[in-house]
Amino acid sequence: GLANRILLAERLQLAIDGLARSIEAASAAGDGGGDGQRGVAVFLLDLDEFKEVNDVLGHDVGDDMLIAVGRRLSALVRPSDTVARLGGDEFVVVCDIERGEEEMLRINERISTALARPYRIDGLTLTALASVGGVFVDNPDTDPSKLLSRADDAMYGVKWTRRRQRRSTAD
Repeated sequence: GLANRILLAERLQLAIDGLARSIEAASAAGDGGGDGQRGVAVFLLDLDEFKEVNDVLGHDVGDDMLIAVGRRLSALVRPSDTVARLGGDEFVVVCDIERGEEEMLRINERISTALARPYRIDGLTLTALASVGGVFVDNPDTDPSKLLSRADDAMYGVKWTRRRQRRSTAD
């Protein structure tokens, strides 16, 4: 029930177009184009160590977990926001932002916290941490495809930092 890549691309473009319209409206109203706080946030997330769920518990349990993650993400955001599954265990969330990067960081934390709560699947209690990378843009000339690339880079930065922390605590 989540957006696919095609719908995600459309929604990213709509979000950027909406940002442009809001800046134009603010400029026409005489406030100089707004306070720079309105924007779009894109979060790309990858479930950490999800391969083990499939390998140890089977693909049916893995599929059920992906469905549960998608439902949890959808419940976290507004109906106007977009939740998409890119494939495998990667998801994207696109949100209109009204209060700048601080709001984006709060949403990022909400996503991470919600996904870390245990899942009850097929009589099992499972946990899944997610590496979540988020980017905020307030420039209506931004190329939507570059937003996904930047969010992907941010996600891999989070994943790399976690792996480094695990290695340093294991030594």
